[in-house]
Amino acid sequence: MNNEILMILKNSKKLEEIKRIAQKYGVRLTSSVVLSIVMLLASGSAYQNDQDMKSVDLEITDDTFITKSIDKLGAFSTVALNLKINFEEVRELTWDEKIEIILDKFELSREQLDVCCAIACAEANGEGMNYEEAVNVICTAYNRIISAAWVNSLGDNLYGQMTAPGQFVVYENGNYLRFLGRIDLVGYQAVIDFLSNQCELKGHNYLSFRSNDSNIDGEELVKGGNLYFNELSDEDRLADKRVLEEVTRVLS
Repeated sequence: MNNEILMILKNSKKLEEIKRIAQKYGVRLTSSVVLSIVMLLASGSAYQNDQDMKSVDLEITDDTFITKSIDKLGAFSTVALNLKINFEEVRELTWDEKIEIILDKFELSREQLDVCCAIACAEANGEGMNYEEAVNVICTAYNRIISAAWVNSLGDNLYGQMTAPGQFVVYENGNYLRFLGRIDLVGYQAVIDFLSNQCELKGHNYLSFRSNDSNIDGEELVKGGNLYFNELSDEDRLADKRVLEEVTRVLS
């Protein structure tokens, strides 16, 4: 590892900026992922020397060694999105802060975000009172905006995907209207937590679901909940170019 990379890692201002970008775009950071970002952006190669890693003034975890198998810059998002935030100084966000992160990250208006939350509540079993199933529903929609096939078909906007014809039946039949503005519901809160990267639940890789009484071969993630199918493959997964572009700017 060259001296330039070590200097970047030891620059607290740059690390703070990387954390801000990651939180803004919903990338779950660990100290190892910060190291991964720098290495990938600097050379696109695996680590040259384990001793070099230990010399960095960061808490290095076993996750660091995952990056040894990464040979493409675009693979960063796949790894990072499956790792949890590990920085003790990251404080819990307020409701308004979560909303602002989501509006900025997904380029939504408050009205559009409200519709997305209402659709997720209506599609989740329990009338908006099932936190886990609401997460599963909104995760399905999120997976579609990081799927090359779905983006090519319906675009990369979350609201656009969720309101497109033939996609979410509760939007087309108007059932979602009952949940507009229902921020008191745990399902509504679940959507906000997930989209602002403040959710403790791990997301899934499914792109589609049907109701529990459907005659399909799907996975029931929550007892009595929807049946999920059609997994997002690594080949179809899009890297979040917005994250990479901003991190590149910070490190340049």
